[in-house]
Amino acid sequence: MRKKTAIVLEPLQALLATCDDGLRGIRDRALLLLACSGGGRRRSEVVGLQIGDVRQLDADTWLYALGVTKTDTGGVRREKPLRGPAAAALAA
Repeated sequence: MRKKTAIVLEPLQALLATCDDGLRGIRDRALLLLACSGGGRRRSEVVGLQIGDVRQLDADTWLYALGVTKTDTGGVRREKPLRGPAAAALAA
């Protein structure tokens, strides 16, 4: 199996530029920033997220819960913090 190349800043900025201020644009911006935050998430992790997997901790921090992942198949629910642009996009 070939390792997938992670997205870099310029293509991410181009994708974010297509997100308008409508509901879909706000949702897409939040998903893109969440996917790229904290070292990046696998596509399977992002598409498997449910609204109950993210929660606001405080004004500047959100937490997202990972269940089963490629490297952790035990399914232990781990929460990872989101701050900065990803947290702001989730708040929107």
